[in-house]
Amino acid sequence: MSKIAIDVALLPPKGVMDRVIYLNQTFGPKVDLNATDRLPHITLSQAVIEIDDLEKAKARLTDLAKKFSPMDLEAKIVNNPDSFFRISPRDVVLKLHEAVMAGLKDLVSYDVKAEYFLDNKVREGSLGWVSNFPRDGAFDKFDPHISIAVEEKIEDENLIKFTADRLTICHLGNFNTCRKIVHETKLA
Repeated sequence: MSKIAIDVALLPPKGVMDRVIYLNQTFGPKVDLNATDRLPHITLSQAVIEIDDLEKAKARLTDLAKKFSPMDLEAKIVNNPDSFFRISPRDVVLKLHEAVMAGLKDLVSYDVKAEYFLDNKVREGSLGWVSNFPRDGAFDKFDPHISIAVEEKIEDENLIKFTADRLTICHLGNFNTCRKIVHETKLA
């Protein structure tokens, strides 16, 4: 395999991960989230990268992280149509998203195939999300969130507040899960 599908993601702290995993397990998971190989995350970009370009991407992401402070964020559950934590303030994360998209632009593509994912079987929706990310999930369409990946709606009005500083490149799995951390750096 000369290419992999990646998710450049901001990982929430342990307490938030634990909350997302608890809700995922309690409300009938579509995908079993966990803290080792199906990580709750905030997607900044999804794309395909040549293995040979991964070191360049890691270096660029590390340099980019030095330009951003840890982010004080809030999240509230939204059920529309799936349950997820919508992240605010959007503009803070949007700036990081835009910097990631610009910083990796010449290294990535969106020409995705199932064999670029970590999982053996990959649904069409996972492929479609990566191939259409620039059109459907980026810039003015960017909606920072943490998927809970459950069957049931969650009625919970509680706002969670946290600081996020873990910037990662993850190998994507089915359902666009962060399956394996390939690189991690900290926001300055």
